[in-house]
Amino acid sequence: MFFLLLFLLSIFSYGELDIYSNTIVFDKRNNLIDLKGDVSIKRVKDKILSQNIKVKLTPNKQVKSFVATKEVELYYDGDKQSFYIKAKKIRFKDSIYTASGNVRMKNILTKEIITANKITINIKTDIVVIDGSNSKPVNIKLKLKQN
Repeated sequence: MFFLLLFLLSIFSYGELDIYSNTIVFDKRNNLIDLKGDVSIKRVKDKILSQNIKVKLTPNKQVKSFVATKEVELYYDGDKQSFYIKAKKIRFKDSIYTASGNVRMKNILTKEIITANKITINIKTDIVVIDGSNSKPVNIKLKLKQN
């Protein structure tokens, strides 16, 4: 237990993540953290909420990636864009968020709503890629101004 607390403090000291969870299971051998129940992860200006998030660590105990499942919510605040996203699954790896499964995204500034099969956000470039499928094409609701 002492090792787990020391480990979590070392993650926080890097300023990478602030983690809140009802249960934390640490698998030292495989460098995994399994967070269960009312999970919240804050990363810089972003926040992700879920009932289950699995965090993969590098051998030197830094965050490599994480996957959130079970009705996930993401509050993304980029340099040029801010979004609220709700999806079945959200993954973070290599500075990229990927939301999949009944994805609904709302642009915080413009109030535009997009539904899609998959939405990818590159946090380094602030580029958003929206993918549909044959059974679920992309749907965008824009608010247009009249002259």
